[in-house]
Amino acid sequence: MNLKVKIIETATALFAKNGFEKTPIEEIIRDTGCSKGGFYHHFKSKDEVLEKIIDNSLVEFKEYFDQLVIVEYNDFPSKFNQVYEFATGYKMKQLENWNDIKNMFIFSSNERVLRSLYKKFNEVINKIYYQLIEQGLKKKEIMIDFPIETAELCTKQVLWIYEAAARTMQNTNTPNSFNTLLDYSEKLISQQLGLENGQVKYKDASLKYQKKIMKHSASWKEKNND
Repeated sequence: MNLKVKIIETATALFAKNGFEKTPIEEIIRDTGCSKGGFYHHFKSKDEVLEKIIDNSLVEFKEYFDQLVIVEYNDFPSKFNQVYEFATGYKMKQLENWNDIKNMFIFSSNERVLRSLYKKFNEVINKIYYQLIEQGLKKKEIMIDFPIETAELCTKQVLWIYEAAARTMQNTNTPNSFNTLLDYSEKLISQQLGLENGQVKYKDASLKYQKKIMKHSASWKEKNND
């Protein structure tokens, strides 16, 4: 194992155990068993280590989408829906592992890091939508004039759905309004892609995600009330 990987693995364990703020660089260096110079040869700061951990968490995400573009036997609507299903599965996995990773993200100056995570997630989704749209155009499965803008719209709609699902935790989003958003999103994106109504499918995966959030929120409230 090279030193950079060892630093990342050590920092990941320490951040999860102690929290980001309560883990000094000196402790990372000590537990890694490297010199101060060895650490700073690979990372300028503790923030940079955390950003690398975030990048690594998206590797599986990116690899799946790279394979999805290569696969030839699925039609465009199937591939398009697989993007959302996999992305939503990734979000649910984050919830399941929240107790193991929350200390990494709960600290007073975490806003920049969370923005970075949000931005990178956004970039990955936008890139795969654009690649699929370009592929669909070449294969004449869809006919649209603005592929870049359409990919951005698809990405924004997905993020809007996730944000609406998250508002369930604050009880500011009723089931009816969430269902309405899903119906609207499916119809809007179907029209933008020139597909028939019903070919874009957000609802099943979204409702599972919302249910998972509500369960997670109820569990969190119960623990904090004890």
